[in-house]
Amino acid sequence: MTALLEARGISRSYRLRRGILGGSVEVRAVDHVSLTIERGRTLGLVGESGCGKSTTGRLALGLEAPDSGEVRFDGAPMPSPNSAEWRRSRARMQMVFQDPLGALDRRLPIGAQVAEPLEIHGLDTTRVIPLLESVGLRRDHADRYPHELSGGQRQRAVLARALATDPAFLVCDEPISALDVSIQAQVMNLLTDIQAERGVGMLFISHDLRAVRQVSHRVAVMYLGRIVEEGEPDAVLHRPAHPYSRALVSAIPQPRRAGAKFAPRIVLQGDPPNPADRPSGCAFHPRCAFATEICRAVVPELAPRASDGRTVACHRADDDLPAEAWTKPLERVA
Repeated sequence: MTALLEARGISRSYRLRRGILGGSVEVRAVDHVSLTIERGRTLGLVGESGCGKSTTGRLALGLEAPDSGEVRFDGAPMPSPNSAEWRRSRARMQMVFQDPLGALDRRLPIGAQVAEPLEIHGLDTTRVIPLLESVGLRRDHADRYPHELSGGQRQRAVLARALATDPAFLVCDEPISALDVSIQAQVMNLLTDIQAERGVGMLFISHDLRAVRQVSHRVAVMYLGRIVEEGEPDAVLHRPAHPYSRALVSAIPQPRRAGAKFAPRIVLQGDPPNPADRPSGCAFHPRCAFATEICRAVVPELAPRASDGRTVACHRADDDLPAEAWTKPLERVA
């Protein structure tokens, strides 16, 4: 299948100042990440808050340039941010934001905001009403202001604006986290339908593993700026290979049923390491119950497993680790 977007070994660091009189320190938000997203398919990116998921999304869209590595879109290198070529390419790449109220201008009616990208790129502005209707909004919603809509309606308006230029690639950055559970399912079903109709490639960033399981064709797990596991959703979320992936999956609430047996919750010890003071070797080893001396000394490479083809960055990925760390398959969202 043709690759729509490829990220090859991308890294991004920031300089932060320690206190008023302190010196600056380098924080590496994304560390040698490689991803591939095909047309009409979704890659789910999961991990704890602060692990670098949103920065990866901005790098994939070209909103920021990586310090090293390369992003290629539709076979060509990503243009430099804010260049004329980059602005032309923006019609084919869009983002769906986490906070729909913050993403919308409260001073403008919804119709005007959906029309704005059409005007910028010289497209037909009469498409506003069909766009709103395509995401489940009514014609009269075009005259309403953001505060007059519900959370689900605002997220649909944000999606209509993102789809206005008929993009080939969408980055959905926590698009359902601010919504009620029933509305979350509606938005995810809408994303799935839009992808089936338009063949859009998507990077779906979320901490909700059940949502990721429903919309994704592949899943990548990120920890402290690095991908630690990637593979098919059923493989990664049913029998995770990396100890961090196992802990994430075990934290998902499971419905109680008579006679059902579930693996115990894996509680990670300590807080995530400071990105400005990364541990030696595997960054996860201070919180890992299976860590050995090699884990503390050598950074594991993301490599394919011989057993199932998924890629895992763990020195002990092929070891016979205790089975109680595994959980039952995740329930699909209704």
